[in-house]
Amino acid sequence: MNPTDPAIPEAIFGAESTPPVGLEVQTAGPRRGFLVRWGLRMIKLLGAMVLVQSVLGALAVLGWAQRRARTSGLRVWEKANRRMGRTPLLVQASSQVEGPGAWGRKFRVIGKSVVGCFREGFQTLFNACVLTLPWTVLMQFAWYDGWNNSFNKGYEHAAVGPAASWIGIFGFIAAMFLLPMCMARQTMSCDWRRFYDFRLVWKLVRRDWLCHGLIAASYALLSVPLTVLKIIPGFLPQINRAMDAYTPQQAADFLGRYWWMAGGAFVVVFFLLRLASAKAYARSLLDALQSGAIGESDLSEAEWRALHRLDLVRVVPPRLRPPWLRAAAWAGSRMIRLAAPVFVFGCWGLFVFQTYLSEFFIHHPWTGFALQPLVQLPIFSQLP
Repeated sequence: MNPTDPAIPEAIFGAESTPPVGLEVQTAGPRRGFLVRWGLRMIKLLGAMVLVQSVLGALAVLGWAQRRARTSGLRVWEKANRRMGRTPLLVQASSQVEGPGAWGRKFRVIGKSVVGCFREGFQTLFNACVLTLPWTVLMQFAWYDGWNNSFNKGYEHAAVGPAASWIGIFGFIAAMFLLPMCMARQTMSCDWRRFYDFRLVWKLVRRDWLCHGLIAASYALLSVPLTVLKIIPGFLPQINRAMDAYTPQQAADFLGRYWWMAGGAFVVVFFLLRLASAKAYARSLLDALQSGAIGESDLSEAEWRALHRLDLVRVVPPRLRPPWLRAAAWAGSRMIRLAAPVFVFGCWGLFVFQTYLSEFFIHHPWTGFALQPLVQLPIFSQLP
């Protein structure tokens, strides 16, 4: 490292400090065997399946996903500079935490990690609700008012429910144009207030419509199996005739097992979407920085120090290409800028439509629309 390079704080790359939610980059240890790695992943998956059945557990999973997404974003930057023989890690090594012994250090690490997950989960949930909750609550009200008006034949108020529903739908779609990248901005910046850098996030989205379109399409497509899993409980008595003889307690136990197993699919989808958003943000931010579209002042302190440590804060001149190739690239980019917003709008519209579809089959009076598990709190259980 050059002596003239900026000092790297311990909160990001050091060993002794304990930042609120830091970016820890350490030399990778010995690689575990294949069976050990997959065994640990299965244990984590089973644990997450239990956590998403309750509100507090879902809050911890949300913070866990955000911290895991930060690791994925850091790896994007680390891969951009192959000269660095370091790998971003999620949790500090046990030797970095003081304690009376090995077990004490391990419990200290686990305790700090759990507290950090809850803290970051609460911050992320708060920010997501600020941007989306007004619209989801409006859709919830519109659904109730529309059906109530229909049953009571209130023709003079017939337009209230549909109008409120359309306002909620369009408002939610507009929020989702920014939300995935805003959450990635928050986690990569280690600062919940950076979530509200809407101008920078919108600039990154407009510079890479294709990537943002893929994220929106992923949300729309990966939510399809989850919608099916939400609808199936309404047809379980027809699927399994033996349920007609179940006592209320037996039925509750059966549904509990069903939602626990369905939680496995939800956890996988939830983490995949969060990691994909963080990677997309990291690539878009680095590309915008090295092309000169944004300056160092647009970076958060954590991002600036991480990119400086990796020697990535520099403007890379564009490659010289033949005139015909430049013309084709210009025409293609203009077509993408025209078509991509329509495509993204359609993807988020499909995402909202699945909520209406699932509520049509099984209505949840308070949380059907107001709570979006893939967007807000990752709770996947509809037990009565």
